[in-house]
This record gives sequence, structure tokens and C-alpha cells, in this order.
Amino acid sequence: MSDAVLAAASGVVAPGVGWASGPLGAVQAADREMARQLAVRARAVAAFAASRPASADRAPGAPGAMSAERWAARSEVLQPVSEWATPELAVALNLTGRRRRRCWSSR
Repeated sequence: MSDAVLAAASGVVAPGVGWASGPLGAVQAADREMARQLAVRARAVAAFAASRPASADRAPGAPGAMSAERWAARSEVLQPVSEWATPELAVALNLTGRRRRRCWSSR
């Protein structure tokens, strides 16, 4: 079965110029696979975050707990997630700085 037939069967919308063959077709196929893998990664990050509830963190004001100011500055979507999930994910993926922040962003 060709890439074009597989893509059509999976609901992938063909580009305006259509599916190419040869090297450009290989680029298109690689791009589709990269998008698929990114979706797999996003679902895995979400599952990881769900497995690290904020309820297991130290209580506000306890030694080692996140400060009230930092807690208030957190994105609403991350409030149910442990404060330690981000550093744990960063270490596991060898992420630093901007790459670490982008991993949690919705962009």
C-alpha cells in the first residue's frame, strides 16, 4: 500500500500540492511520522503529569515546599501537577532552560 493510500486511510489531509514521490515524498512521509511521534510524546507527557499529583507535595509553608508566590504564578493547567514533575521530566529528557519550558507549553 502506498504512503498516499495509507495517509488517506488514516485521515491525514493531503497537502495542497498533493503527495509527492521520490525524495520529496520521503520528506512528506518523514514529516507525517514526526507529527505522529510528537503526538505520542505529548500523550506520554500528559500521562506522566497525571501520575504526579500536587496532592503528594509538601504543604504550603512547609520546609522545601514551593513558595506561595511561585505557586500563584503557575499555569492553571499545571496546578494539579506536582512541583517536582517538571524537574523530573527535565532530568529524564536532558532538557534545560527554554526546551524544558516548551515541553510543558501548549504551543
